[in-house]
Amino acid sequence: MDRAKPDAVGENAASEVAIEGASQEEFEADLKSRYVGSYTFYMKLPPASQEEVFQDYRDGAAISDIRKKIMDRFLKR
Repeated sequence: MDRAKPDAVGENAASEVAIEGASQEEFEADLKSRYVGSYTFYMKLPPASQEEVFQDYRDGAAISDIRKKIMDRFLKR
């Protein structure tokens, strides 16, 4: 069988890495363009929670973990 599909893991791996040296504004723009639902909830968080999420992003957390944290903070877990 001919497998013409590219490796999905390789494609997703690059998209889950934090942009090194990104500002909070750049993080927010990236979140908005790729995960509008998560961005909507993120923008409803208090500034301290937004900063906490951004620091996790800067520290290299996976986007799935960042998105989970946004929802946890929004739901006050």
